Amino acid sequence: EIASCLVGSEMCIRDRLDGNWKVVLSDLDIYDYPAFCGLFNNSYSVDTSGTYLVGDIAMLGSDKLIWGVFRGFELADISVVAKSDGKRVVEEALRLMDIHRIQNHHVTFDADGVGSFIDGYIKGAIPFHNGGIPLPHPEFPQKDPKTKKPLPENYENLKAQCYYRSAANVLAGNYRVSEEVANRMYNDKMTVRQRFMFERKAIKRGKPDSDGKLCLIPKAEMKVALGGESPDLMDMFAMREIFNLKPRKKLILV
Repeated sequence: EIASCLVGSEMCIRDRLDGNWKVVLSDLDIYDYPAFCGLFNNSYSVDTSGTYLVGDIAMLGSDKLIWGVFRGFELADISVVAKSDGKRVVEEALRLMDIHRIQNHHVTFDADGVGSFIDGYIKGAIPFHNGGIPLPHPEFPQKDPKTKKPLPENYENLKAQCYYRSAANVLAGNYRVSEEVANRMYNDKMTVRQRFMFERKAIKRGKPDSDGKLCLIPKAEMKVALGGESPDLMDMFAMREIFNLKPRKKLILV
């Protein structure tokens, strides 16, 4: 059974496949739906050079602690903890770093709020400030005509920049989620794959500001779309982009 209807600028698709589920497509979606499905369905491999650890930090609240391990552009391992204290946050990070041999400078974490303490335990890790200034284009930055310094890309903040760039890479087919990770249980109701698909609908374009900077809808609106929950999995996934924005250090042979 397949049915569809148009509602304003949104298209609702109801499909009976592995049970009843509904997909709402909107012109404001950051992630293209068919391309997003490709994270799980594409059969080809992606670039797996470099191993990175990305953390969306939450402690003793309704949000979840998420650590994601990326081998290049593949989400290869994940840790989902419902509630945790500071000790557990660090222990999970160090455990994954040990298992996957991840260097400190290949770790990033949500440094806003409770995540700010991690920097003292993992020296060299990259603090991710959601409201921070966007970074310049990693290869072809525009430069200030007077100072010749690279200018940030035209986004409201670092979070918006990473989300838009993540969506572009998904559209290009550069990311994938390993089958083993996709089939893990996110909670007692959803697999990781199902949770990704659930959270995707909350990530939408906001109205550009007076300077034309690209932005996201506010976090409060995202939570409304998710029944009061935060898009913790998608936040972690988008944060992976910071490693594409940071200049790679050149290998010096001696």
